[in-house]
Amino acid sequence: MIRSFIILTLIFLGLICSSISKPTIIVASRPIELIVKQIAGIRANVINIVPDSVLPWLYEPSAVDIIRAKAADAVIISSPKIEKWAAGRQDIKLIICMDLLPDEFKIKAPTSSDSIPPANDSLSKQEYNPFFWTDPLTVKEIVNAIADTLTAAAP
Repeated sequence: MIRSFIILTLIFLGLICSSISKPTIIVASRPIELIVKQIAGIRANVINIVPDSVLPWLYEPSAVDIIRAKAADAVIISSPKIEKWAAGRQDIKLIICMDLLPDEFKIKAPTSSDSIPPANDSLSKQEYNPFFWTDPLTVKEIVNAIADTLTAAAP
């Protein structure tokens, strides 16, 4: 009886200690979740706050999701163009994958005015396709950048 109690106590303490020492990383899409889980492995708790039945660009976080994001060691999104709810937030530790991607790997987003030169500099800002995970070479390129950024954010 006492032996069983000691074993259960050790298991319980082990579970508590392992969950306390792991950083929490919030993601906002299934593709980002899959990439980050491959990078972090068992060293971090990776939580996707967007339900599978909801498209990331239509998702609006609940109050609980915002609280979880604020408490997380990092919140990883692909682009503020997709996860609009995270754009400009200063109260979360935000990592934007598109910002980590070298320009030569960014895919130019098609526009209806590709053949029309911009009238001024404010219009000349290049728009990129934020769905970088559709290109395996781009994903390969960004993995190290995400790993380095996560290591700095949640050592």
